[in-house]
Amino acid sequence: MSGISFKFKWLSFLGKIPSTQAIEEKHQQLLADFKRFHDFEQSESFLSFKELEKRVTSDAFKKKLEAIKADTFEKTPEFKKWSEYQTLQKNSAIKKYFKYLDTGIPSQIDAFEKSDTFKRYQELQKITSSASFQSKLKELKASGQLAGSETDKQHQEWQSLQNNADLKFYLKTSKSSKFNRYTQTLKSSELKKLQALEEYIQSEEFKQVKAEKEDKERYKQSEEYLALQEYEQFKAGADYQWYEATNKKNDFKELDKWELTFSDEFAYANLNTEKWITHYYWGKALLNEGYALASDKHFLTAGKNLQIKNSVLSILTKKEAAEGKAWDAKIGFYPREFAYTSGIISTGDSFRQAYGRFEAKLKINSTEPVSNAFWLASEKIIPQIDIVKTDDQGKLVFANHWGPQMQSSIAKLSKPKFKSDWYIFGINWTPNSIQWTINGVIVREETTGVPKEKMYLVLNSGLYVDGNDTKLPAAFEIDWVRVYQPKA
Repeated sequence: MSGISFKFKWLSFLGKIPSTQAIEEKHQQLLADFKRFHDFEQSESFLSFKELEKRVTSDAFKKKLEAIKADTFEKTPEFKKWSEYQTLQKNSAIKKYFKYLDTGIPSQIDAFEKSDTFKRYQELQKITSSASFQSKLKELKASGQLAGSETDKQHQEWQSLQNNADLKFYLKTSKSSKFNRYTQTLKSSELKKLQALEEYIQSEEFKQVKAEKEDKERYKQSEEYLALQEYEQFKAGADYQWYEATNKKNDFKELDKWELTFSDEFAYANLNTEKWITHYYWGKALLNEGYALASDKHFLTAGKNLQIKNSVLSILTKKEAAEGKAWDAKIGFYPREFAYTSGIISTGDSFRQAYGRFEAKLKINSTEPVSNAFWLASEKIIPQIDIVKTDDQGKLVFANHWGPQMQSSIAKLSKPKFKSDWYIFGINWTPNSIQWTINGVIVREETTGVPKEKMYLVLNSGLYVDGNDTKLPAAFEIDWVRVYQPKA
């Protein structure tokens, strides 16, 4: 291509290119982590957790939990009755009542009052104290008829009872101040209140309330505490800990920036013809068949020089005769014989994009002067972006071609290591610049003549000068091709 050739100063990258294996392993792990991260983020358990988090971190929830902890026995109606019971137990009259009751005297008095002796005593007292009995007793004594009479028997029995020890104890005790105080307390409203409270305090209902409210761990049985435990357990789980650590690292910011718009991993035995055509785009548009350029030493066969094995596409350049059409700008298409064959794949029919990230994992074998190329083409001959190609001396070429005067900016790199193993070659294309990358490291940047139109992908091999037939066939190997665009 004619025009101006610009030499660019290489960006400082030599020695900083990471291995392709490391790049891919990191990318695959990142994709796996990205899927795991978003699957977890959309899981029912995580969504439930986020709802739970809103609840347990709310002021209302915290206040409720504190209220449960503060809801002690002292704040219940039961405690009021308990306190009243304790106060009555300390009452001086009631304490003396129970002390006197503990002597057993009230029980003795009560038992004696229920005895036959006491009943007989009451009967005889009533009889002997009556005026009629006393009159008859005097009359019988005066007449000498008392002995053996019923009146005499009753009188004798009465006198005998007066010497009964239990009766004497009863009569003495029942008239004492202590017993009198005991009987007064026995009839008091305070004692009745104490006995009623004691009956309630001994009830299972009261014991249950008291035990529950005095339990320092009682709040752990509450719905709020259980919800908080569920929240803390989820946070302590391995999946959530990984999610939080991953979220803080923010490793997905690059993935979040890009959307995959085109890819081919060459996973099938045959080329996907819905994605690729196997000749120049204009060959199909004008001739419905392939062609070569007048300067080419090779003819581009319709896919015969393409081979897919182990998910790797190889474009083979061979020493073999072929006939086909060639294009010359002055005379147009004409038939011609070729001594070599090679291949090409293009998305001219299926996919075009302006701006984004265009990458391919390539193995550019050292078979000079065979040239391999990964480039972007437009509807016309220019603009054109050479993402990477090799010239007939084996140097890597990174170029941009633009403008009506066919201007070009070209940078070359002679590094044998890039032609002996797999590397990921790509560009980052924006409206203002093109950045060329090797394994993700930016190796050069162009801000002049940046294309604005949509472009399609082309990968091809061939000979443009006489070759060394001993190095043929030569393979340009392609593991995958991927195109991304910035997410809206």
